[in-house]
Amino acid sequence: MGNMRGICIAAALSITLVMPGLFMVQGVRAETVSWTIGLYVNGDNDLESNWDDDSLPMLENIPANADLNIVAAVDRYDEDGCDLVEITYGSSEVVASYAEKNFGDGATLQWFITQMDTLYPSDNLAVVIWNHGG
Repeated sequence: MGNMRGICIAAALSITLVMPGLFMVQGVRAETVSWTIGLYVNGDNDLESNWDDDSLPMLENIPANADLNIVAAVDRYDEDGCDLVEITYGSSEVVASYAEKNFGDGATLQWFITQMDTLYPSDNLAVVIWNHGG
């Protein structure tokens, strides 16, 4: 599954090269955009530093565009609870915090998909499940 995470990030970056200016997130949106990329980040294990050191900086380098949301639900090992993080060119911002959730539970994944659909309406939703692959 680690390769799949890299493939998904590489695909998003490849789209950026073909369609410059495609990506941007600015606050929770009320209007519908073309795409939302939702990352379900299970970092409540030894992968936490991989999110902070590798994946998040790569996502922050995607050029901005008003027709795409990039949002991650991040569960960390060193913190109770989880955060909803908006990612935009050059930065990321925690926009909501929630009680601790079990990211290995299908009900939590359903909660995440519902949050993406409700808070970030879009014509298309891509969900990246970021974890050890189990």
